[in-house]
Amino acid sequence: MSVPLVAIPSTDLSANGSCRARDCATLPAGAPAKPSTLMSTPKTRGMPAPLSAIVGPYKYLKRYEEDVFFSLTHGGEAVSLAAGLATMKVVQERNVPELIRPLGERILEAAGKYGRGYPQRPVFSFSRGALEEMGTYGVLCGGYANLTLAHVENKEVGDRIVEAVASARNTQKICDKIIAEMDAGV
Repeated sequence: MSVPLVAIPSTDLSANGSCRARDCATLPAGAPAKPSTLMSTPKTRGMPAPLSAIVGPYKYLKRYEEDVFFSLTHGGEAVSLAAGLATMKVVQERNVPELIRPLGERILEAAGKYGRGYPQRPVFSFSRGALEEMGTYGVLCGGYANLTLAHVENKEVGDRIVEAVASARNTQKICDKIIAEMDAGV
């Protein structure tokens, strides 16, 4: 069974799922995100070895064998390929997306209205100050969480992430209140 993949990262979409002009060069502002046939992934796929991938239905990917010339930074580098295969094997055998879902749901709940995205990769609309608040918990965040099996297997780490997100949400609420008061001339 083929599942359509969305080519635009969730961080490039507004809360209503439309494209933000500055982030989506191929879609006009406000355009709905549409499923795509192919998706490319960054070099972090092989954690920690550099490995990227092009993902999609075989009927399209087989054209890369026949009609398309492409070159990669580390083409033919076997260690990254082995690391990627081992990673994919663990992800499939342990069903990692389902294992990390409960933690992601807790994180999205802690973020409240400032959280969106999938539980496996929560996205936050926190200000810089709120994100810095997360750093006081030892959680460095650029506006999203790339959850891994390690975050679930070490409950203390997962709990700390949830606490950090809840604290950032509270900081963001204070920031929002101050901005609203300034806008109202209070």
